[in-house]
This record gives sequence, C-alpha cells and structure tokens, in this order.
Amino acid sequence: MSEHAEMVTFDPVTAVTVPQLAALAHEIWFEYWPALIGANQTAYMVEQFQSQPAIERDMQEHAYEYWFVRAADDGRVVGYTGGHVEPQTNRFFISKIYLRAAERGKHIASAVVRFYEQSTCACTASSARSRLCTECSADGRITPGA
Repeated sequence: MSEHAEMVTFDPVTAVTVPQLAALAHEIWFEYWPALIGANQTAYMVEQFQSQPAIERDMQEHAYEYWFVRAADDGRVVGYTGGHVEPQTNRFFISKIYLRAAERGKHIASAVVRFYEQSTCACTASSARSRLCTECSADGRITPGA
C-alpha cells in the first residue's frame, strides 16, 4: 500500500449534506477558476453544474454519488469528489475531484483515484449493484482499501 493511502477518508454526501457540498464547490471554484475563465463564466459553471439544485438533480436523475474528502489526521474537509455509473458501459465515471487550494500538491488526488480503483476492484463480476461498490466503517466513512 502506498505511503499516501491512509491520508484521506471519504464521507458520502447525502440529501442532508448537499448544501454543504454546494458551499464547498462554490468556495473551491471561486478560489481557482476566475483567473483562468473569468468571474462571470465561473459563476455560470457553478450555477449550472456545482450549485445545490444542480447537485440534487445529478443525484436524483443521473445517480451521481459524491463524497467529502477529509484529511485522516484531523478530519478537516480538504475537497470533494463524485461521479456516476455510465449506463452504456456500466463503468464508474469519475466526474469530479476538487481540492481546496491549501491541500493541492499533497498527493490527495492520487489517494482519491486509488479510492475509486480499490472500491471498484472490490466488486465481483456477479455483483448486481449499479453503484460504486465500497466497504464502509461502522461510522459510515469510507477509507481506501477498506
């Protein structure tokens, strides 16, 4: 196992925590994208794809799954990730990996990708689940390799 494998844990986003996810998405998008695409385009993208209504729509209509990414050492939220099963291929499409500016460059995105690899590899060919297969700890948090 990699030296960075246990650096983060994953808390599933629920209907109750969607507002916190939308606020986090707004924060992360506005700390990074305006310098590249301008404030107006950033606002448009957040409204269309990262706002509370957009996240709720994707979860309800497109079976998106989201997770808060937390630092394992102190539980702080360092970012979020999400995706969905593509109906055509039955493969899990990683749509989003976003990290707060202070957390970038620490191999966290690599740990997120490993989370997906290990979670999907844990599924057996006989699994009828269309969702990402994961094993959760007793408190509902997902840890890579769990």
